Amino acid sequence: TILHTTASQGHKELSSLLLQYGAAVDVYDSQGVPPILYASKESHVLLVNETVALLYEWGASLEHHVPGEAGAKLDINLQSLPMFHNEFVKRRCEIVNLNQRKDLIGQTCTVEKYIAKKDRYKVTTEHARETFLVGRNNLKRRDRTPDDPGYYVTFEDGEYKRHTFESN
Repeated sequence: TILHTTASQGHKELSSLLLQYGAAVDVYDSQGVPPILYASKESHVLLVNETVALLYEWGASLEHHVPGEAGAKLDINLQSLPMFHNEFVKRRCEIVNLNQRKDLIGQTCTVEKYIAKKDRYKVTTEHARETFLVGRNNLKRRDRTPDDPGYYVTFEDGEYKRHTFESN
């Protein structure tokens, strides 16, 4: 698909535009590979490229249908990327059940990392860009969709421009 091509080339903005127009994030190519695995080929053990993060925010699954040794190698590569070790890390979530800050309930955020010592997640709200720690019970996955992208991308004067919505 076109999304496979943009993901493999690391075109984050064009991938985002395709997703906004309804491109399926988990479609498989003829070998059984989804776009996120094309994008992850450019990632290294501690560094994940922006296109992988984008597809993951849009709910991309790490499942593939690649058989045999090639499939096993893909699984090993995915296990080497720390961002995939936790269900919430690098995902878009909604803040829920937060008694200390009721004003944040319903706000969307991106989970930056899991802090094992504190059993908490470091999150950053999408619009206020406020960063704080919350527990697992304070997060609900809210992947981006064409109806709820949180932003939109335009192509103007030969450049991609990202425009963020002011409300959730």
